[in-house]
Amino acid sequence: MIEASDRLLPREEPEVAALVADRLRAENVDVRLGAAATAVRAGGETTEVEVESATGKQSITCDRLLVATGRRPTTSRLGLNAVGVETTESGAVVVNSRLRTTAPRVYAAGDVTAAYPFTHVAATMPASPP
Repeated sequence: MIEASDRLLPREEPEVAALVADRLRAENVDVRLGAAATAVRAGGETTEVEVESATGKQSITCDRLLVATGRRPTTSRLGLNAVGVETTESGAVVVNSRLRTTAPRVYAAGDVTAAYPFTHVAATMPASPP
């Protein structure tokens, strides 16, 4: 596991992040913090990942590669500006505390608002239209 941050789960308590990292290591997961993948070379049965960190460059060989780089709303093709819905530079829909957008009778909930970057938040967001 290659993580650019100096710890896993940056939004969680540091103790929780350390506990998760320790557990992963106990299960033989190679956790590299403060590191970045700078190159990937696939060939045959294995993949080689070049990793750069404060300790220098290393090459890791693995049989599978999963890339998770984060998420952001993809609202640019929805034509939201045509109906008066304001979005941020990253594409998130701007809402108030009642989830109302800048357009009349248009509401947004969930991770498209960027309030909480989790898919399931729409079901638990506190406000609802009157």
